[in-house]
Amino acid sequence: MALIKAGGKAVGLAVKKAGLSAKFVTAMKYFKNAARVLTVIAVILDGILLIYEAIEGAQQRTALRECVTVLSISFNVPLILYMLQGYRRTLYPSI
Repeated sequence: MALIKAGGKAVGLAVKKAGLSAKFVTAMKYFKNAARVLTVIAVILDGILLIYEAIEGAQQRTALRECVTVLSISFNVPLILYMLQGYRRTLYPSI
């Protein structure tokens, strides 16, 4: 913020000392207003992108949980079956 104020003071001094034309001063005022408008647009777009990323992140998190569940089941089912077969062999060796 201090840098912006210093820049404004420097331009003001340059206008007074050098006797710059009124057209330059008017152009700088338009430039300042355009910068404010662009700042507002940037803040609005930032908010929209933040909301979009939050929604996208939630969808990715849901997909990841589903994949982890599928992988967990596909890994654990054969392991459980193998363990059950081993227990069955120890309990009932003749089967």
